[in-house]
Amino acid sequence: MLYLFYMQEGDFIRKLIKGYYIETILFSYMILVLVLAPFSNLPQELMQLVISRDALVTDYIAVSGLSATLINVVLVMVFTLFIKRINHVELNGFVIAGLLTTMGFAFFGKNIYNILPIYLGVFLYARSVKRPFKQFFVIAMFATGLAPLVTVGINFGILGLIIGSVIAVGYGFIIPAIASHVIRFHNGYLLYNIGFSGGIVALILTAVLRVTGLDLEVVVNVNEAWDIHYILFAILIGMSLLFISFGLLRERFNWSRYKKLMSMSGRAVTDYYRIFGEGLMLVNMGIVGLMLTLLVAFSGIPLNGATVGSIISVMGFSAFGKNPKNIIPLILGCILMIIVSGTVITPSVLLVLIFVTGLAPIAGEFGFVIGIIAGILHFSLVQYTAEWQGGANLYNNGFAGGFIAGVISSIMDSIAKRSM
Repeated sequence: MLYLFYMQEGDFIRKLIKGYYIETILFSYMILVLVLAPFSNLPQELMQLVISRDALVTDYIAVSGLSATLINVVLVMVFTLFIKRINHVELNGFVIAGLLTTMGFAFFGKNIYNILPIYLGVFLYARSVKRPFKQFFVIAMFATGLAPLVTVGINFGILGLIIGSVIAVGYGFIIPAIASHVIRFHNGYLLYNIGFSGGIVALILTAVLRVTGLDLEVVVNVNEAWDIHYILFAILIGMSLLFISFGLLRERFNWSRYKKLMSMSGRAVTDYYRIFGEGLMLVNMGIVGLMLTLLVAFSGIPLNGATVGSIISVMGFSAFGKNPKNIIPLILGCILMIIVSGTVITPSVLLVLIFVTGLAPIAGEFGFVIGIIAGILHFSLVQYTAEWQGGANLYNNGFAGGFIAGVISSIMDSIAKRSM
């Protein structure tokens, strides 16, 4: 009888997790944090968050405090999950990557206001090509990486917000077509295709705006309080352990299957959800989350909204191509470059260490040494690309990574063909 009760309870938990585990994990944890957080001057803090410049790197915790930031995260996720639900979008690794990337960047750069025009633009594109919006839902999620376009003219008041919103709608309308062509440049060796595509658009728009006299500046405004650091550290550790726990509840851990997962290059499209199932995918997400959280913790720099958001985003892509084996060489390459160049560890440098993992397919396909080289090159290039885009593209590492992936994959493919 006890055995039957255990099996029935276990079956109930597995059914609860299946299809709803993202909502269960993220919302239950965020609600817990919201209950514990102070709520003084919340309406004013939320308004300040919404009308902030949003340019990379704008940590909403530094702008409006932890409470307003967490409420923004919940609002953004409620909207995103609502759109997913009404369009009957099925869960897979790519969708999970988009959901957690959306959640992560709601800590620094995306809010419930500035993502709406881009969704509208993608929706209008879907209507123009007479295809259902559900086919472009994930593109819309990732396209909000250029959400700072909405507040690009914030200094000009309401008129500036209107112009920024119109530009963002236009961007949302053209990005699906651009992204489908740009992927040919890096051949799927960059997981941040929209980051690269959006970066090209941001580069052009920034050039036009600067010529007309509107100079866009890169922003670095992050939280440096250690008391906030410990709360954020608990959020990341808690999420990582919850992913691992839920994964183990879905199925027993199998080391040979996990080694097979890590043996895959991660080149797009590598959907761990469809290939290995929810259980192993969730465990991989949790392991990667723990690795990156400990990496940042050992840096001696307090966690902020940007570092927390970036780690959550990478955890999402651990459902779609990333694993410990193919991200470690890239991180080591960046660390090697930091040591050689004598670079001081800053929050911006930590973002590079985290987001260089977008080049995971390079290390997965071409090996450990090439992965280190890719990390070195990426670290060097990304120091300059944010300025090119005026901070308008939240996915600056995706933009820089696109060039590295395109160059390395072209060289390696050429070598492979000659050796045949």
